[in-house]
Amino acid sequence: MVENAGNSNRAAISSLNCPPIVAVELCREHLGVRPCDKRRSISEYQSLFPAIDFSLIDSNEDTWWKADVRETKEELAARGRKFMNWLGTRKEKEIAIVTHRALLLHTLSAFGNYSHPLEKKELSKPFANCELRSMVIVDWYEHNLNNFKSSLAPQSGFL
Repeated sequence: MVENAGNSNRAAISSLNCPPIVAVELCREHLGVRPCDKRRSISEYQSLFPAIDFSLIDSNEDTWWKADVRETKEELAARGRKFMNWLGTRKEKEIAIVTHRALLLHTLSAFGNYSHPLEKKELSKPFANCELRSMVIVDWYEHNLNNFKSSLAPQSGFL
């Protein structure tokens, strides 16, 4: 989408009658090494996508991507958990998340580690290209972790 954006005389995304669209750096693809995972400057994106709010991104240039270091799956999942924590601060009740499969796969798989085996299987299922999934996200810590804390702690060492 980005490669062809700007090839017309209109914005790629309209904000007319639209809920807020917010760019969140935490919600990026696997970082490092691969040039396709490096983002362009925010100023370039702002001109291509004027309806998107880029104010939460700290740097115009991509300071997260490193040419010689690939983010590990564990680091990617940790970044995904930070994104989920940020998501929990939003006042909106219905939110569309547009991101990449690696971020979703490793983030959801990490949550699956504390879930019932059937839930874990569902959360660990890879995403197809352009796949849409609907989920209800609850306060996971209150709903699950605290209920099972005493039984999980001795076994897992995660708590």
